[in-house]
Amino acid sequence: MPLPLTINLIFSIFSLQRSSHCLFTFGFYCRLFPPLGACMPFLTIDTVCALTGLQPATLYHWRHAGLISRPASRQGFSDSQYDLICRVLVLSNTGATLLEMQATLQNQPPQHIAGWLARKGDLLYQLEYGNDDDLVKTLRQNAAHYSGDDLVNALLRPLNNWLRSDHRAGAAKRLARFHYAVVRHACRAMHLSKKQKIDLRLEAVSVNDATEIWLEAIRLTGQGFHVELLLQAATPAQRLQQSTHHLMWCGAGISAETKAGLSARLESGDPVLLCGPDTRVRKEPLFA
Repeated sequence: MPLPLTINLIFSIFSLQRSSHCLFTFGFYCRLFPPLGACMPFLTIDTVCALTGLQPATLYHWRHAGLISRPASRQGFSDSQYDLICRVLVLSNTGATLLEMQATLQNQPPQHIAGWLARKGDLLYQLEYGNDDDLVKTLRQNAAHYSGDDLVNALLRPLNNWLRSDHRAGAAKRLARFHYAVVRHACRAMHLSKKQKIDLRLEAVSVNDATEIWLEAIRLTGQGFHVELLLQAATPAQRLQQSTHHLMWCGAGISAETKAGLSARLESGDPVLLCGPDTRVRKEPLFA
């Protein structure tokens, strides 16, 4: 298999299945695919982002904070620099701030790290007392400091579930403001993702929670995809427009007819996959 095709295959597979808690060093890829070790002594920024699920902007913020250094060569990061990036990524999995991560890397006396609970508190404060612009700014700052997987899975999705279960005074307003902030950030993230080389279409088949599919769009853009979000089922003309990847979001089940159409498309070779919290076949799936 030609080397460029091999690299694209690796990145596509691990981009879709990657977990931020499962890190692979560059040495792993060199052993698994020996030509990579011989042809790629340095890792470009795009390569590092593909392997870690980080955005270039996040690497920039980490470098500006002194957590990592500038690429060792014009060709990219060295193996030791990549290992440090992975170490910082592990620290960021806890929800630690940039200052807390810096203190840990410098072997300073251990300090209490509130982690994701504190990040949730920051957003809740803005939801209760801040204006919309400050709320979006706080969300955007978190997006710049953490991977897309961690931002969504460890912070935004749990917060969304908590807000939806909250029945105190002002709960509906807080939930509506959170949805607004998520949509604003997702639209910006998808706009910036247009420069990415791998296209991914996220199509709504059924929706139970209107915020959830926007969170998934944020997570996927964080993985380096150019995401196109379709909030309604794709038209026949749109289906003719091929994407590298096509995810069909099921938030409240899928009809037998749609499931049969999906099976036919899979047999014809279309790169389509069901995703979402509820992929069960239902007589009348919900749609928002």
